Amino acid sequence: MSLFSILSTSVSGLKASQTALSVIGNNVANVNTEGYSRQRVDLSASASYEAAYFNGRLGSGVTIEGVSRVSNRYLEGRIQREQANADSWSTQLELLDKIELGLNSLDLSSRLGDFWDAWHNLSINPTMESPAYEIKERADALIGALQSAGQLLTDAENEINETITDQITQANSLGEQIAKLNAEISSSIKKGQEPNTFLDQRDVLLRELVGITGAAVTYNQDNTVSVTLDITDSSGTSQQLSLIDGSNVTAIPDGAAVDSTSGSLYGLQKVRDNELQDYKKDLDDLAKSLVEKVNDLHNPTDTGINFFKEPVTGVADLALSDEVKADYNNIGANTTSVEEKATLATNIYNLGTAFAKDVSSFFERVGTAVKVAETQNSYEEDMMSELENLRADVSGVSLDEETAYMIMYQRSYESSAKLLAVIDEMLETIINMV
Repeated sequence: MSLFSILSTSVSGLKASQTALSVIGNNVANVNTEGYSRQRVDLSASASYEAAYFNGRLGSGVTIEGVSRVSNRYLEGRIQREQANADSWSTQLELLDKIELGLNSLDLSSRLGDFWDAWHNLSINPTMESPAYEIKERADALIGALQSAGQLLTDAENEINETITDQITQANSLGEQIAKLNAEISSSIKKGQEPNTFLDQRDVLLRELVGITGAAVTYNQDNTVSVTLDITDSSGTSQQLSLIDGSNVTAIPDGAAVDSTSGSLYGLQKVRDNELQDYKKDLDDLAKSLVEKVNDLHNPTDTGINFFKEPVTGVADLALSDEVKADYNNIGANTTSVEEKATLATNIYNLGTAFAKDVSSFFERVGTAVKVAETQNSYEEDMMSELENLRADVSGVSLDEETAYMIMYQRSYESSAKLLAVIDEMLETIINMV
């Protein structure tokens, strides 16, 4: 081996160590960067050649093969799917918790109890005007609370629809960004370059997209991804939408519903189409039952004055009858004696027990839905935490490990530099001899 060959070998060692230190520095700089996967320089021995002074071969230094990204595609896929489950339950919990708090603030149970108590007061004092006035006032308060509950549920439904529209817009934007990254990744690979940064950015966006939609991700042989999503469009037609195919992207159409079992869009749709509709039906049934049962007792022959206006379809049109609204003295006006009026008031008061149970059951259903969402959300948070820890073990940056590599390549760089100094002295000696 000539001195110049040794010189070349030393230079290759310097370049390799310098490149490795550059990669380590990038890892350390990105220790807190979301979605960053640590990188490693890939080194291999350079081609050997036949020795001039003995029967054998000598190495010619080190070759930098590239910079690889330390990641686990299977683990990334699990994280994406679990993110969709987590986003679904966190969305449901947020919505259901907000609905429960809103309904509780209306204090329906107390409003209903006050209404029945007013009838009890009339049964005790059927000749006095104040109990009848009290019944009208408390009936107005009860009607207001029930209608506020109905409006709260309607407002929640409208808010969900707006959020769904916003999230579809966000998902379409993410699709465009991922398709562009697919093109960058494909182009980089064709040029023989490592698209590590593009791959990290795509993983972050994919996790967010799947978290919203629950879509399925397929990794292609050219390192691009395809993303598909089952939807039902506004006409009611079910189809599989190819959101992303290489650099091509198809937008989720307006008014479409995702046919998935995970993702925040699914969580929004589930609360809107299931829980909210059940709650609205429960309130409407309560209002219709209230009107029917009170009117049956207040106007048993259907020839006198109703307490509530009929017909009623639900809380939205719940109201006192025009007669009672005009004059509270029309309460119990169908009776012909003080005793009948007291009995009427007692019978209506006795309805309270059954209605109290209905209201209690309604709030138990609301509370149960919240508790189920809390339990599932807690489980999904634990699962995500576990998967994130696994990803950190595989792809995360360990400062201790990077420091150890830093020292190793620093020593390697120093040794190559010392060898260069020795070769320089040897060459100087030869030159001086000449």
